[in-house]
Amino acid sequence: MCIRDRPYDARTPFKAHGPEPARVRLLTKQHAGVAAKPVVSEGERVQAGATVAKMDAGALGADIHASIGGRVIKVTADFVEIES
Repeated sequence: MCIRDRPYDARTPFKAHGPEPARVRLLTKQHAGVAAKPVVSEGERVQAGATVAKMDAGALGADIHASIGGRVIKVTADFVEIES
């Protein structure tokens, strides 16, 4: 019997789990290295996945991307806050 013939081996479409948060605060420093520099302004609208903070070339760290789409409500050197 092939493994694909077993009733428990079926493809299942991906489903999002739970509701999306209404507000997120994305830290610009998320690990060792330096903080990323915000590239968005308060009041700006962003889509999920958009870059909201970038690292300088050659610096140790990571660019930060929006986890939800919405309006940027606060930008500091430490975080970017987005409200959907």
